[in-house]
Amino acid sequence: MKKGILWARVSSKEQEEGYSIDAQLKPGREYAKKEKIRIFKEYAVTESAKRAGRREFNQMLEEVKEFNLDFILAEKTDRLYRNLKDWVVLDDMMENSNLEIHLWKEGSLLSKDSHSTHKLHHGINVMVAKYHLDNAIEETRKGMLERAEKGWLPGLAPNGYENVPKTKKTPGKIIIDSERAHFVRKAFERYSTGEFSLSTLNELLYQEGFRAKNGGRLSEHGLQKILKNHFYYGWFEWSGQFWKGSHEPLISKHLFDKVQSIFADRASSQWKGKWFAFKGLLRCGFCGCAITAETIKGKYTYYRCTYGKGYCEQRIRREEEIDSLFAEALDDFYLDDKIIKWAKEGLIVSHEEEEAESKARLIRLKREHSRNESYIHKIYQDRLQDIITPEFFQSEFNEIQERQQMILYEMEREQNRNKNYIEEGIMLLELMQGIKEAYLKANLRQKSRMLKMILERCELNGEEPSFHWKKPFDILYGGFLKTEEWGE
Repeated sequence: MKKGILWARVSSKEQEEGYSIDAQLKPGREYAKKEKIRIFKEYAVTESAKRAGRREFNQMLEEVKEFNLDFILAEKTDRLYRNLKDWVVLDDMMENSNLEIHLWKEGSLLSKDSHSTHKLHHGINVMVAKYHLDNAIEETRKGMLERAEKGWLPGLAPNGYENVPKTKKTPGKIIIDSERAHFVRKAFERYSTGEFSLSTLNELLYQEGFRAKNGGRLSEHGLQKILKNHFYYGWFEWSGQFWKGSHEPLISKHLFDKVQSIFADRASSQWKGKWFAFKGLLRCGFCGCAITAETIKGKYTYYRCTYGKGYCEQRIRREEEIDSLFAEALDDFYLDDKIIKWAKEGLIVSHEEEEAESKARLIRLKREHSRNESYIHKIYQDRLQDIITPEFFQSEFNEIQERQQMILYEMEREQNRNKNYIEEGIMLLELMQGIKEAYLKANLRQKSRMLKMILERCELNGEEPSFHWKKPFDILYGGFLKTEEWGE
């Protein structure tokens, strides 16, 4: 009795719509019994047929060769293969052996001895199946584009969110995952402080119970992808464009930008786990070059001039010495309630200039957006009149649309850029009433953050450093400003 493979396959989409594997296996068994074919093995596969070289299909071919099987039984052409590569491989095997292919629903039996007309009809069926697949893919892409235009991410929601399946009455949506969302917020909030590496943050989140969607441990790369994903503040990237989402954001745009700033700072300084608290704050008072930092013997941190202009008199200093210089400098800030009130007002005034620059940038972005809209309208009219080719129109349209999405992204970022500028400054001024004590209690990362908010740079010139403070902190330094000198 001859033996063969019974092959049944549905796509994942078909399975969702109720098209059953059993609807192929049962009649396949009946056909084999009728034709006196012993079924050596059954394959019940759920997959996308577009992926030529799929694992189960290749495994089936290997078994046909290894066990010298006589038949492959399938319901019809598009169940056995729908991509051309699979067809070519199987056809070549059939032409070089006694293998027969039975497609019982089509009433078709193929072998190397089949008539050329029969083979031609089979080839046409393969091409038709390929057409239907390509058309389905095209329609799927259209549906995904429509979904993106409505603000819903096509595909799986990222960690912290979950997909709600669509029904006949409601479209599929993405909602917050109550079990994981708070971990994602913590990840952004903690990393934005600059006090955590990806490794330490990932370990802490794991200990607290944060897991990947598959239930396993989240990798550092996976955590980095979360921290760089625009989805969490309300936007998403799909098909090369940015889209404003209809889902509920987990974090603010301001927090997202702070995290990206940390990534940028660490990338520009080639940060690799070892972080130097005062790097970027120091300049050489002798030659004007930057002061860099390095670790000696794996535990001692030293700061030295980069000697960009040759020999320099600047001596090498231990990190502890630099730390003491800043601590001593904070003793020279004079503040009382009236000065704090005045400094708050000064911060507001100093922010006006920045706001004016921001408004100018917004005007420029709005003008560019308007010009791009006019250009899109023009090339659309040209396309309708066949002045330009479909390929040129599509290329230009895609490029401009991508730029339009980025302009909207830049406009939103500009509008949110410094919303917390004044609030942070006021909080720091209040802290400065006891800033020396706060500085001494802080760790190196906290000290670095504190200094970068109030200090432009410190020039190391011999034993007398020169401090250049940011406005309005510069006039609060040195104790020369007393309320009795400037009145009520």
